[in-house]
Amino acid sequence: MHPSKISHLLFTAFSLIFFIPAEFLFAAVETGPAPGDTGTTPIYCESDYLEYNKGKGIVEGWGKVGVRYKDVEIYSDYLRVNVESEEILASGNISFMSRSGKIEGDSVAYGIKSERGIVQNASTSFQPLFYRGKKIEKLSDKELTVSNGLCTTCDLPEPHYSLRASRISIYPEDSIVAFNVGLFLGSVPVFYIPVFTFPLKKGRISWLIPTVGYSADKGWYVQAGYNYSIRSALYGNVFGEYMEKKGFGLGSEFEYSANRYEGASSIYYVRDRDTDRYKADLKLRPEKGSSFIYVYLLSDMGFDREFGPYFGPPLNWVRRKSTAYVCYNTPLGRYLNFQMDIKREDSKEAVQTSLPVLGLYSSPVRLWSMPLYADFSTKTGNYYTNYDNYVFSDNWLNVTPEQLKLTDSLGLVSGVGVQGAYHNRDRFLPGYRAKIGPRYRMRKGYFLTEATYNIESIVEGDTSVVSPAASQYVRGFIIYTDRITSIELSGNYDLLSQEYIWDRFKRARLDIMVNPAGRLRFFSSTKYHVYKNTSQNISYIEWINDIMNVKLGTQYYYGNYMQLSLTSELNFPGIKTFLGKYQLTVSSSFDLMNNRFDVVDLIIARDLHCWDVSLTYRALSQEIWLQAGLKAFPGMSVQFHPSIF
Repeated sequence: MHPSKISHLLFTAFSLIFFIPAEFLFAAVETGPAPGDTGTTPIYCESDYLEYNKGKGIVEGWGKVGVRYKDVEIYSDYLRVNVESEEILASGNISFMSRSGKIEGDSVAYGIKSERGIVQNASTSFQPLFYRGKKIEKLSDKELTVSNGLCTTCDLPEPHYSLRASRISIYPEDSIVAFNVGLFLGSVPVFYIPVFTFPLKKGRISWLIPTVGYSADKGWYVQAGYNYSIRSALYGNVFGEYMEKKGFGLGSEFEYSANRYEGASSIYYVRDRDTDRYKADLKLRPEKGSSFIYVYLLSDMGFDREFGPYFGPPLNWVRRKSTAYVCYNTPLGRYLNFQMDIKREDSKEAVQTSLPVLGLYSSPVRLWSMPLYADFSTKTGNYYTNYDNYVFSDNWLNVTPEQLKLTDSLGLVSGVGVQGAYHNRDRFLPGYRAKIGPRYRMRKGYFLTEATYNIESIVEGDTSVVSPAASQYVRGFIIYTDRITSIELSGNYDLLSQEYIWDRFKRARLDIMVNPAGRLRFFSSTKYHVYKNTSQNISYIEWINDIMNVKLGTQYYYGNYMQLSLTSELNFPGIKTFLGKYQLTVSSSFDLMNNRFDVVDLIIARDLHCWDVSLTYRALSQEIWLQAGLKAFPGMSVQFHPSIF
């Protein structure tokens, strides 16, 4: 049939899906056959007007055009598929979508075989950054290149600031590497660097603009650094800091991920007055498996508490001076694993060494055709605690029956374990644990409850205490969740304790969250006897409105001291003035036990599109905090908080 007749028939339809087998268009282009497939991958085209010229081997489309091949979709005003060159050309309002993301531009050329595409006058985004360039090339699903372009967090046509470079390599969810980079504020160039690396992974910090600030511990300080990435698998940075009250600090980080291994290392050195202080760590592990090498070294146990990670605040610091840990794990067949541990740790409590600890562990295996599963573990090690040597062997055999269904919703859960421990002081020591109890699950919504009776007499391993600790307790939990409410209650009740009935509850916790469809929110979390004679509760109710948000709550703690506080927060999300739109927050905390305020803060914040500026007044400490920074560079800011009275 003549191509003009085909064109006439297609034009009468508003939208037509045009199927072309790849074996017919491109004889050499094939993908692995799927069940029921012809062994090739089809191209799907959709357009207001579509024409196929068999003699020239060209498909053309006009109007609202869309084409899909594998994981690639292209939408445009005009489309041309060339059979001979195995290329897709499209122009006019381009949207080019793949696993790498979405690219918009004026035109695109995409190779079927190479699976590479070039978009002219293009733009794309990978949060939090926007990219624009003369052309953007998709090299693979894990790499894009922007030529003669810019990147910024400001999505305005004329961004407040931008990094402009001759070439920008984007590795989604990992990093960007830019070459011949200039930092522009508006259209004004500020400074130039030959290469710049910006991390996209959560937890990494980008250093480019120096951070200036003041704190009570450090005094005035200046922080600066530089990122580098030799290849996509290698990422690192070097940084420095001057602290008025502490001295100079220098450090470096390095991450590696390639050739089936990944690792990280860092070192931070501080010349604190006349004292040399440092922190170093090293981690190395294969991409698959549980083996690893870990080394952690401090000059003194207070380093983490004072400096924290990467110039940040102290987070989860522990009082240890050094740790060296080597773990080797390998499967021995389908159900068995072998593990060897060598560890030494110098902490505030003791110097503990295990050299070595050898273990065999099995995954649960069904016992013949019975509804029973069994697993075992055996571990033998040579331990030192404060240089006191002992040998300990820990052996467990666990049997877990399948849940016995009594009804569609009610079942019986159970399990039993037998321990055979050997300690070179007291020789053989037996241990055991067992549980049994009902479990109920409601079909509608989500409601689950379980209460099990537990008995235990266990010899702990990594300790010099060898007497087994016997216990009997009831372990229970209740979980209920629907569209509005979430409730979770859990805890243990000690049956052997001679304490008062309420004091027998251990590790009890109650969490309640209510999120109605309206503007009201409620949350409450209670922990009772997480540790002996302690309990705490945090509760609040929140009302959300377009003009004002109100949050009222209580905080309660009982332990070696008692605390009861009332908290409040008023948030005005949008206050319009002649200077623009501001956000005002007033927060306070009142100590009912001591009849005094703990916190009274007033915060005024201004969102300048890609900038954040805030002014905080702390009434109790008589301080004003001023902070300004770029959203793209969290941690890069100018801030100070001097006392004003």
